Amino acid sequence: MKEINEFNHTKLNNITITVNTICNPSEDLDKVIKSLQNVINEDPSIKKIKNETYQIKIKTKSLKSLYPLFNGFHNRGIMNTVKKHLYSKIKNDELLFRLNKQAAYSNVFSLIEENESYLGSIEVFLQIENIEDVIFSLTNQSKKN
Repeated sequence: MKEINEFNHTKLNNITITVNTICNPSEDLDKVIKSLQNVINEDPSIKKIKNETYQIKIKTKSLKSLYPLFNGFHNRGIMNTVKKHLYSKIKNDELLFRLNKQAAYSNVFSLIEENESYLGSIEVFLQIENIEDVIFSLTNQSKKN
């Protein structure tokens, strides 16, 4: 299968990608960090919220950081489902979708709805003009009508 490794950057203006999750007291902090870094392999910021509960966040301006995530979707043959799900989550020039935290630890990316996972999810938030063009390029499919 063809991997996603190119994007027409001429249409990109001020992209911000934020990947965020909560590490609960019952979870191993190192494993939750690994789950997040499997989505975007950059150094996270870690903030203690309350006793043994942490917010872990990665923020980037590089669309290329999403290529491994979308290659994972592509390799599993689920791009049509991913595309439909992402288009349904657009609000203005913003996109918020969630991934299963436990699956991400094993480099398996599974889209979930809010509150679907007992331990919480990984939130992937994109802010950019032309968000539909970005989804089109990342999913390598025909544009939504």
